[in-house]
Amino acid sequence: MIIDRAKRYRGRLQSPLFRRYLGVSVAGVVSGHILLWGLHTLGGVGPLKANLASTTINTCFILVATRKFVWDPGLSKGIRSELTVFAVMASLGLAVSTITVWATVESLGDGLWVNAANLTGFGLVWLLRFFVLDGFIYVKSDHSEHEGMPAFR
Repeated sequence: MIIDRAKRYRGRLQSPLFRRYLGVSVAGVVSGHILLWGLHTLGGVGPLKANLASTTINTCFILVATRKFVWDPGLSKGIRSELTVFAVMASLGLAVSTITVWATVESLGDGLWVNAANLTGFGLVWLLRFFVLDGFIYVKSDHSEHEGMPAFR
């Protein structure tokens, strides 16, 4: 049973769907870190406030890009479900990244360390978000394969 589940997850990570998710995520990381760096370094905003602002703004971008380029909105259980998952995951990512940013500023200082801490915090939540969205929000009603991947159950 464990081996079967591992094979399912491995197949999902090699799918075209996951590659599109990865592409949107890379674009989100780049845009989010440019925004974070600009607010903190160029704008002089404190690291925690810059982290909050860049996360809030970038979450909107990622939601729109994910809906457009990754999942078929016709498979969604509804915009309310999508927004709830994105809000919960963004809040979790924000909480984890805020803790990592705070700990990094206290121990190593700021500058690019703020970006590294933010990346670490959100990296911990990133893969979880894929499985939650793919498994619970964008699911075909007949439980058939979603681009060659078994439905997440």
